[in-house]
Amino acid sequence: MNLAEPLITVLMPVYNGERYLKQAIKSILNQTYINFEFIIIDDGSSDHSANIIKSYADQRIILVQNKKNLGLIRTLDKGIRIASGKYIARMDADDISFSTRLATQVNFMEKHPDMGMSGTAIQIIDDNGKQGSIVTFPNNSSVLKWHLCFYCPFAHPSVMFHTGVAKKAGGYFSKNLIGREQYSAEDYDLWRRISAISNIHNISEPLIYLRKHDKNLTKIYELEHHKNSVIISRSLMNRYLKRNPPSSLVESLVFDHKSGKTREKEVRLLCDLYRGYLNNNVVTNYENEAILADLLGRLKKRISYFNIVEILFVLRRIITGMNSFVILPYTMFRKVYIHMLFKSGIR
Repeated sequence: MNLAEPLITVLMPVYNGERYLKQAIKSILNQTYINFEFIIIDDGSSDHSANIIKSYADQRIILVQNKKNLGLIRTLDKGIRIASGKYIARMDADDISFSTRLATQVNFMEKHPDMGMSGTAIQIIDDNGKQGSIVTFPNNSSVLKWHLCFYCPFAHPSVMFHTGVAKKAGGYFSKNLIGREQYSAEDYDLWRRISAISNIHNISEPLIYLRKHDKNLTKIYELEHHKNSVIISRSLMNRYLKRNPPSSLVESLVFDHKSGKTREKEVRLLCDLYRGYLNNNVVTNYENEAILADLLGRLKKRISYFNIVEILFVLRRIITGMNSFVILPYTMFRKVYIHMLFKSGIR
């Protein structure tokens, strides 16, 4: 092992994380892959986090102590600046990585140089380590880029990204979230920008235990986190629509609000977004079928508000103005969609 040239930088910020910190550190030090540096940045903790980190003699650990609390975004960008690895693997101080995580991810990244980042499926655990459900995400790059329009299909602490790509994308600092940085979703916006310049992927097997507890930032600031997600989703939709849709309409799409007052506008926006996405991306028939399946699910939640004339409008709106390469998938779409309408009882 040549620590002067580690292939991977494991980047883990810590702020008052003493409760689970030893488990997180141990899971990284026990990786089957060993050519990495482990940058741990203590962001001004007032508990025993720093002392816990200092208790480890492993030469791969690089402890950086912020003189004052900088917040998560500035701390992560600091880590990107000082990282030596070709790849950066994110890690949180309350999670646990499987022992084969780094080996699996770096093997994938090295075999797929077109990939700017890869996440993994996750195994949920609670604050006591009790295992819950396994959560998987789409893995195909084109399908993931479509899903990004509506939510973040990556578990942040599972992600490994190419250091150079992250720097090119601007790091974690987000112009969209200025003044709202403390409410998180900084990862979602970075993935948005990375997706514009490279391919993205999720490995289907779980490689990390992700801990859910009451002190998760997304739990503490749940409402404001949702607002940040809408801001990022709206920015992504603008990429394909060439216009900014109303925030209230994007929020209804992202969180599936029950009110039927905006359903017609939601259907129009979904149709336009799908058309704009295909006109701006080269996708295979297989990828288009997966994207259509997601679109159909979103339309089905809203279609009961319409009569047959409006249903026909949906079909026409989707196909009008599309590039010729989507005609064959549209034939499949028409069959599946009409079948869905009859199953739902609409005539």
